[in-house]
Amino acid sequence: MIAAAPAEQQVWGLTELQWNVVGVLSTAGALIIAGVAAMIAARQYAQGETLRREQAKEAERTRVAHAKQSEDARLDRARPYVLLTAERGETSSHLLDIVLSNIGAGPARDVTITVDPPLKRARDDVQYPLHKARVFTEPIEMLPPGFRQRMFFDSAIERHADPKLPSRHRVKVKYHDGHDHHWEEESTLDLDLMSGVLFTETYGLHHIGKSLREIEKSLKTQASALTQPLSVIVERRKAHRRRLERENAEWERKQHELEQQLLPEGPT
Repeated sequence: MIAAAPAEQQVWGLTELQWNVVGVLSTAGALIIAGVAAMIAARQYAQGETLRREQAKEAERTRVAHAKQSEDARLDRARPYVLLTAERGETSSHLLDIVLSNIGAGPARDVTITVDPPLKRARDDVQYPLHKARVFTEPIEMLPPGFRQRMFFDSAIERHADPKLPSRHRVKVKYHDGHDHHWEEESTLDLDLMSGVLFTETYGLHHIGKSLREIEKSLKTQASALTQPLSVIVERRKAHRRRLERENAEWERKQHELEQQLLPEGPT
């Protein structure tokens, strides 16, 4: 006679095998959840690392930009700055001067100046044309800070009488500071920039010197007269006044006599 198998015990309505299956499924679910959580954490970590790297790169770019700005500002304060300008003459507002200057704080080296079209006077000297001057044809070895040189250019009146002469010139200046900083700058030299503007005439040392030369010429023409002995009369103040009174009285007496002679005679 075959004995019947004992009945399986149940817990909460589930057999041991079923509980084993539930355990396996729970473990698998936990592993899946842990894997998903790990993936999310890894993704967040990667995003965080990417953000930190971007922030570090941005901070580095900002630091480099600030450093460059500081270096550019320092260079601007220390660099040379060469200019070629047109100004009215110091002796007359009708004259034009070309002025070469270095208004920067450092020396400019190997300066080359190109002017297009070349500078030409209304009555240019054949032997000394301005555009063939060495300052425009050869490099200048060095212009120190504060350098300023005036060069007579032309008469504004004579240029106005010749409309064929150009009034605007393109100027290109190249130079460096000796520390591997090079500049190539362009500008416009406008000779008619102040056209129609009125100026006051200011007298300075030049006019004083001119007046002294005229006085010298006048004295030279009278040199022969000045070399002769001069008659000098010394008179006391009281005696001078009495003499003037006598002379005035004598002049009035003669004037009265002259008037009497000129008056018509009355009836006799």
